[in-house]
Amino acid sequence: MSLTGLLVLAAVGAVIALLPQYFATRPGRSRSLTTWILSSMGVGIAVGALFAYSVPFEFRPLPASVTGTVEGPFDLRSGLTLTVTDAGGAKFTDLKLDPDPARQPMTAAEVAAEFNRQQTSVRASHDGDRIVISTMSKGNASSLQISDATAGQDASRLGFQANVPVTGEGEPKSFWRDLHTFFKDIFLNALKMMIVPVIFTSIVAGMLSLGSQGLGRLGFKTLAYYLTTSLLAIIVGLLLVNAIGPGVGAIITLEHKPSGFEETANQSTEDFLFNFFRNLIPANPIKAMVDGKILQVIFFALFIGYFINRLPTRFRESLTTFFNGLFELMLLIVRTLLWLAPLGVYAIFVKIIGETGPEAFIDLGWYALTVFAGLCVHAFIILPLLLKFVGGLNPWRHFKAMAPALLTAFSTSSSSATLPMTLRCVKERVGISDRTSSFILPLGATVNMDGTALYECVAAIFIAQVYISAGVMDPLTMQQQFLVVFTALAASIGAAGVPMAGMVMLGIILNALGMPLEGVGYVLAVDRILDMCRTTVNVWSDSCGCAVIAKTEGEDQVLQKWPPPSLT
Repeated sequence: MSLTGLLVLAAVGAVIALLPQYFATRPGRSRSLTTWILSSMGVGIAVGALFAYSVPFEFRPLPASVTGTVEGPFDLRSGLTLTVTDAGGAKFTDLKLDPDPARQPMTAAEVAAEFNRQQTSVRASHDGDRIVISTMSKGNASSLQISDATAGQDASRLGFQANVPVTGEGEPKSFWRDLHTFFKDIFLNALKMMIVPVIFTSIVAGMLSLGSQGLGRLGFKTLAYYLTTSLLAIIVGLLLVNAIGPGVGAIITLEHKPSGFEETANQSTEDFLFNFFRNLIPANPIKAMVDGKILQVIFFALFIGYFINRLPTRFRESLTTFFNGLFELMLLIVRTLLWLAPLGVYAIFVKIIGETGPEAFIDLGWYALTVFAGLCVHAFIILPLLLKFVGGLNPWRHFKAMAPALLTAFSTSSSSATLPMTLRCVKERVGISDRTSSFILPLGATVNMDGTALYECVAAIFIAQVYISAGVMDPLTMQQQFLVVFTALAASIGAAGVPMAGMVMLGIILNALGMPLEGVGYVLAVDRILDMCRTTVNVWSDSCGCAVIAKTEGEDQVLQKWPPPSLT
């Protein structure tokens, strides 16, 4: 990286780090978790730029020790200079061998001793006629080469073949890199620790919120609408991320490699569907939780929640209290562990910028634009079409009536915090009855996350595209993309109550698909603005569903007050 690039990235990092802190000091504001995440990202960008620029603080992967062997016997009767280089062409040392012509040919022990006497970056030992050569300093390679550096001389006279790699590979090591990997792993392991408990308790609690009376006609309409719109949102995201390909050709370096997609890569569609639904039911639910089989955990949680609602009142109330309390406990732990996010985001961005440079932001920008485009398509095309052709309502009028709630959702990034305002707008400005709105909207705040489901789908495919571009993963098949769609849809149930739900649910999807969680920290860079947008879409979808279902229930007063009355 050039000095200009260093200064630009350092300036960008400083702005990103300081602006959230400045706004947090304004009257009525405070430092939130998001404030610290953004600031730590800015610091990570600046420090990563320093590592990318400054050789003394080298951050790129470095082999700690490369060991190879060269077979003898060795026959050297005249002067010879050998050059030891790594596979990338970086020179470690020049070795000058100039024995007394009157002496016998040099033995392996004498050659090894000459290696060790003349320089310090390579060490040699011998075992019979074999020399073992190891690098003592760090370089950007996984193998060594020994070539003749003396004009007219033949390296084979020493038993070496010129430019033939010495056998052996090195293990990437670097103190600064390992330190930041340690910070990153603390955050990702804490996130991974909570995935199964959160998804299990949230889905059970979501099912229990339906109550013992069953869904009824209104409930089935509501659930059908929410599942349909969530599925449509995911499909929109899937189409756009494949069409735009934000991760195609990405040069981002992610450390861990995916390991879960191979099982479905070569299956026929028929075999895939049979295996998918067969493996959906866990033979051992506890083992499914231990192994992180998320789809099996989701199925078991739905099963438990449904049958708790079928129990007699005495047992049902006790178990409902237990699982609601357990869910609140999980949320408390998650809220606490999420304060490790600033440390993890800092470490991830130091690593990405240190290894990749500023080019990483280009791919991240395309990813953010893809998510934003998908949210716009769903909010301004799909949902208005449902309002117009299913509910027979004017989409523009409904948007104007819901404007206060949508602005609240955009500013708070919380569907739950917006719920009181959503209820007021739906009742007072749209004209929906209390019976319908009081059932549909709280349920929507629990199970309906159109915007988040779309975001999760795009993010998962984007991270997969990064691995595909790096050559460590084959292109996704239709079966594998179906897994993304189904998991995103299933994980959205009950996710609205989870703090930073998008990040937690993305971790659940990546874990279910065998993808490393490292990509979660990378996409967090643009999560704040996307979170505001997707929460607005979530609330907009809830209100559209409430209006459409109210019309199908025979409520003719919907949107009859125009212009909508002001909220007092």
